[in-house]
Amino acid sequence: MTKGRAVLDAVLPVLVVLLAILAVWYVAAIGLNMNWARQQLEREGVAPTYSALISNTMAQERPVLPAPHQVAKGLWDGIAGQKITSKRSLVWHGWVTLSATLAGFAMG
Repeated sequence: MTKGRAVLDAVLPVLVVLLAILAVWYVAAIGLNMNWARQQLEREGVAPTYSALISNTMAQERPVLPAPHQVAKGLWDGIAGQKITSKRSLVWHGWVTLSATLAGFAMG
């Protein structure tokens, strides 16, 4: 067996599982957020088509279940979109958590 084939055999199952998780997550996000999207379209007087409902569920400001791309954007904004010293920064909160953990280990 070649080295490339061995790597493919090791990586392919992981990728399939990750893609399955993402697919289930997107389907769940659409299902849980569709009611609000349908109500918004009806208020605007637009006939709710599946494509309009899906696009509205993916662009909600405060969804019941955010889609993976919304979570990734939130993480990016929390890490790279803030100054490290800002209390809104995930890096700052990570440091606070790590310092408290290290202090607890030192006392233990």
